[in-house]
Amino acid sequence: MSTNRTKTTGRGDGVLAVGCRGDELREWWHSRRCSVWTTPVTRNYTLKDRERESEESPQPGQNEVTMKEDGAEAPHEKKIGGDGRNFFPRLTVKFSFMQKRKSDTSVRRSPSSEGGTQTAALPFEENLAQLRLWEAGQQLIAREEQLFGSPGEKEAEWETEEAALRKHYKALLLKVQEVVRDTLDCKTKESSLKSAVSAIMEEEKQDQQWRKAMEGQVPPWRPQGWRQTHDRMLEELVTLRINRLDKVQGVENLSSSLKTDICKMGKLVKDDLLRVVQNVKDCYPEEFDICNLYARLYHQAFSERLQDLATSPMEIEDCTYFISWVYDHYPNNVLRHKSLQTSIDLQALGPLLPEDVVQPLEQQYLSHAESQLGTWISKALTDENAAWKKGDLPKKEDGYYTTAMTFPVIKLVDDCVKEAGTILGDIMKAQRIVCQLGPFLQSYRESLKNQMKVKQINVKPIIKGSLSGICQLRDYIVVSMDPQPEDVRVRHLDIVNDMEKQCYKYLINSIQSDIKPHYNQLGTASWLSDGSVMTELLMKIRENVEAHKDMRPSCLQALVAHLHLQMMVEYVRKLMKRKLRLKSREEEDRLVERLCEDSHALNDLFSQEGSKEEWLSSVLPGIAEVLKLQDPEAIKLEVLSLAQKYPDIREEHVCALLYLKVHLSKDNIASIQKSLVENHIPSVPTTSQPFYSMVQVKWIFKVAPLRSQLTATGLPKIP
Repeated sequence: MSTNRTKTTGRGDGVLAVGCRGDELREWWHSRRCSVWTTPVTRNYTLKDRERESEESPQPGQNEVTMKEDGAEAPHEKKIGGDGRNFFPRLTVKFSFMQKRKSDTSVRRSPSSEGGTQTAALPFEENLAQLRLWEAGQQLIAREEQLFGSPGEKEAEWETEEAALRKHYKALLLKVQEVVRDTLDCKTKESSLKSAVSAIMEEEKQDQQWRKAMEGQVPPWRPQGWRQTHDRMLEELVTLRINRLDKVQGVENLSSSLKTDICKMGKLVKDDLLRVVQNVKDCYPEEFDICNLYARLYHQAFSERLQDLATSPMEIEDCTYFISWVYDHYPNNVLRHKSLQTSIDLQALGPLLPEDVVQPLEQQYLSHAESQLGTWISKALTDENAAWKKGDLPKKEDGYYTTAMTFPVIKLVDDCVKEAGTILGDIMKAQRIVCQLGPFLQSYRESLKNQMKVKQINVKPIIKGSLSGICQLRDYIVVSMDPQPEDVRVRHLDIVNDMEKQCYKYLINSIQSDIKPHYNQLGTASWLSDGSVMTELLMKIRENVEAHKDMRPSCLQALVAHLHLQMMVEYVRKLMKRKLRLKSREEEDRLVERLCEDSHALNDLFSQEGSKEEWLSSVLPGIAEVLKLQDPEAIKLEVLSLAQKYPDIREEHVCALLYLKVHLSKDNIASIQKSLVENHIPSVPTTSQPFYSMVQVKWIFKVAPLRSQLTATGLPKIP
């Protein structure tokens, strides 16, 4: 084998062809490597740099090297070494993708340099020690480009340099990870973190550039994927921090270890995210979306820890605390912190826990809340019943009787529902708690019914106070109690309305018992001839109204309205009772006059006492219009008009009115009845309030054909 050979070695931006022996080549390569790698690289290595170094640093066994340019032959040969062999050395420049990188001939500058000042030339190890990681990374990139930028066979020295470069890359990555890892503990300077992030970005760019290279020319460590490594390291860091809570300060030991751990985790997430926003965010470019990255990692890590805790049975206090963190504290006090809201996309995070994990805990909490609320309000009613049995009078507020039970019960229900809505993060989930009000209302109604049967002096004050509480319950159910299903609302209102009806009925019956001797004279001859009967009745009504002014004004007004209606019903019933038999036209006129006078007097009294039932003022005048007419056809028309105004009027009422007429025959009455049947359409909707259906009268005339026709048309029978 010949001792002389031609060797092609890839260096820098071109290919150097030198004719020499192996030992001379190794000496030449050793001196070249020493001169290059001991000099800090701060800019791209070019062909001119190599020529200048060749001139300044002659190699062992230096020979004259002739450039072969534009295909021209070398003018002469020169012997090299001592073997007498001659060859034509040549230097060929081959441009690769590395020469097309941005800023080919520009000087690389540190991201922290100001005014375009060139980075100070320090060795790689010194840059690494001073955490000048971007600068250290640039040095490695330059060495990498010089080593792999041109094709060629690798000698042992190249392999050594490749191993050294791989080692330095590993050292740089470890230092970058160290800097990033220490940011949450406030051990990293902002300049160091910026330098580390810049180094990561440069490595990402270098990965992209090497993807354009031909196969076989790419360094074995490319692509390095430092961005993915960075993200994985943050995930491991977050998981490590949320599993080591012993360093979390400012959290006292709570009543259970579960509460303490959850509170510490929540505080850690909040404090770390605040550090990211305040100290880390500006060190990263926008493309990293670093705030949302950290938020997503902490959200996931917190979720995993909570899911682990949820696998074990919990006491109700721990369960409540757990759910309150999931739906209230974490989203409202952590993620919606004023310093985090503008930097974190809450919608992208999604729910903290899956539905199948949190739903059993929700059911446990709701069941306990229902049971607890039911116990509280049941005890309130028990205490109220005990006070009633002892004969205690209800308390007065502002001079009005009230119940000490209703307001606390309403507040208990409302607070429980609102608390559950806050803890569960959705007020609609708390609607089942509202159902506990139903059993309470039913028990309350039964207690009032039983109390009304008792002959005690405190019964009437109890009813007055209960009416005030019933009004509060209705207002709460109709206006304030949300959420509640519509069917539940209707059931509750039905019970409340029934209680109110029973209370007013009790008070009205009590008043009527007192004034009964006076209105028993209505519809009699003495009443028709003497106006004092009505005067005494009005005075007695006024006395009873005054006796009930220790009720709430709204309740008193409702009581007066009920009394007004009952008084008019009783008045008409007495009139239709056939105690009065008129004998002359003059008595009919006197009756019409008495009806008008009494109507005016009653309306004045009840209006002064607060009744708003103005429609009752037309009841007696309507009857008077029928009675003052004499012509049967005119009476027929007036009866039809009365039936249109009061669709609930029946033939019994018409017969009772016509009974008061002196000169009206049975045939006339039958004709009027027939006309009523033929023209009355009870199915037509009307806005008139029912009145005559409350006036019970006895059947006077029974004309069989007409009665059957009335039944066929759907007119109601007398009960």
